[in-house]
Amino acid sequence: MTFAEIVSVTGQIAGWLQFAVTLPMYISTRRSRVLAIKLTSDLLGTVNMLCTGFRAAGAYTNSVAIAREIVFYQRTRHKWADRKIWLFLFLGLMAAAPVFDFAVRGSFVWLSLLPAAGSLIAAVALFGKKMLTSKILIIASQIPYLAYNCLAVGDDMKTVISFNIPGIVICSMTVLSAAIGIVNEIVTAKRKKKEAEEEKEKENGQAEDGRPGRE
Repeated sequence: MTFAEIVSVTGQIAGWLQFAVTLPMYISTRRSRVLAIKLTSDLLGTVNMLCTGFRAAGAYTNSVAIAREIVFYQRTRHKWADRKIWLFLFLGLMAAAPVFDFAVRGSFVWLSLLPAAGSLIAAVALFGKKMLTSKILIIASQIPYLAYNCLAVGDDMKTVISFNIPGIVICSMTVLSAAIGIVNEIVTAKRKKKEAEEEKEKENGQAEDGRPGRE
C-alpha cells in the first residue's frame, strides 16, 4: 500500500469508529459520560476529515472541540474549569473558524460559517449542566452541520450540492441520539420525582405510626 492509501484507509476506519460511538453519545443522563464520548467522537472526526479530504473549517472546529471537551469535562471537578471565561474563549475560537478557512484557502467561502455556527451552539450546550437543555441545543447545532455536509464549493467558487454521506449520517445519528436522550431525561426525572414522593409518603407514614397515643 502507498502512503496515500494508508492515510485514506485510516480516515475511513476513523469514520466507521465515529459512527459506532455517535448513537450512544447523548443517551446517558450523566454529563461526564456524554462529554467523554463526545471527546472520542471529535478525535475520530478530526482524523477522518484530515485523512479523507481536507475540510479546513470542519477540521479546525473539531480540533477546538477536543480542547473544549477536555476543559468542560473538568467543570464539576475543579473550580478553574467552572469559570465562564472558558465558554467565551471557546466561543471565540469557534467563531474564528471562517478566518482559519480563509487562511488555508486564500479566499473566503461562506460555507465555513456553517460549522462555526454549529460549534457555537454546541459549546453553549456542552457547557451547561442541565442535560435536558443541553440535548435540545445539540439538536439545533446539527442543522448547520447537516447543511455543511450537503454542500461544497466548486473550482469556480460556486456552491454546489455534494453530499458527504458519512457526515450526513453522523449528523442524523447525533440528532437521534439527542432525541432518545431527551426522552430518557424526561423519563428519569419523572421516575426520580415519583420515588421522592413515595419516600416522603413512607417517612410521613412512619412518623405518624410513631406518635404516642392520647390517654
